[in-house]
Amino acid sequence: GSASVIVTTPSGSNAANALFTYNTPPPPTVVVISPTSGVIAGGTAVTITGTNFTGATGLTIGGVAATNLKVVSDTSITATTPAGKSGAASVVVTTPSGSNAANKLYFYSAPATVTKISSSANPLIQGQQLTLTATVTVAAGGTGTPTGTVTFTIDGTAGTPVVLSAGTAIYSSSVLASGVHSVSAYYNGDVNFSASSSLDGSGALSITVVDAITIETSSPLPEGIAAKAYST
Repeated sequence: GSASVIVTTPSGSNAANALFTYNTPPPPTVVVISPTSGVIAGGTAVTITGTNFTGATGLTIGGVAATNLKVVSDTSITATTPAGKSGAASVVVTTPSGSNAANKLYFYSAPATVTKISSSANPLIQGQQLTLTATVTVAAGGTGTPTGTVTFTIDGTAGTPVVLSAGTAIYSSSVLASGVHSVSAYYNGDVNFSASSSLDGSGALSITVVDAITIETSSPLPEGIAAKAYST
C-alpha cells in the first residue's frame, strides 16, 4: 500500500502524502511436483517447482499438510507427502501473499491387488448348488486387507456386487443349466486398493454342469447301500 514520506528539520516536517507505494509480493504459483505420484501411505520425498515461494508458511497435498517443509529458494520447495486417498491431489503452497490455484499435479496410487476365484465343485450335476469364492489379496510388496465389493460374472452377466469379508466374497447359485459356463470375479477396488480381476493373468474359470438322470427300481436298495446320482 501507499506510505507517506516525511522529512523533519529544525523548522518542522512536510505535510503527509502518498508518495511511496509498498508492493505486495504476488502469490505463489506451482508448476510441477517431482515425482508426480506416490503411494497412499505417504512418506514420498518430493520437490515442488514454481515461483514466489520465499516466506512460504505451508504446503498441502490433497488438503493435508505435508511434512519436512523446506523452502530451498524462491522457486523450489522440498517436503514429504502426507497419507492420502487414491487419485489426483492438489498441491498448494501458502505464503503471506496467498496461495496458488487448485490443481491435479500429484497422484496417489493405491496398492495393486490380486483376485482369484474357486468353485465348490466342478463338474456339477444340474440342480446342485454351486458356491463361488473370490479371494482378494494385496500384490507382492503391499500390506493390508482389501475391502469393498466383488462382482461375479457368469456367461457375461454380472451379478449384484458381494461385500468382501476379511478379503473373501462368496456367491451361491443352483440354477445353472447343463453345459459349460464361463465364470469370473472382479474386485471393484476402494480408496485404498486398486481394482483387479480373476481374468488378470489367466482365463475365465469354466464350470461344467451335467444333466441328472433318475434310476427307478421296484425293489428297495439293500441295507447299507446309499442311492447316488449319476450323470449322462
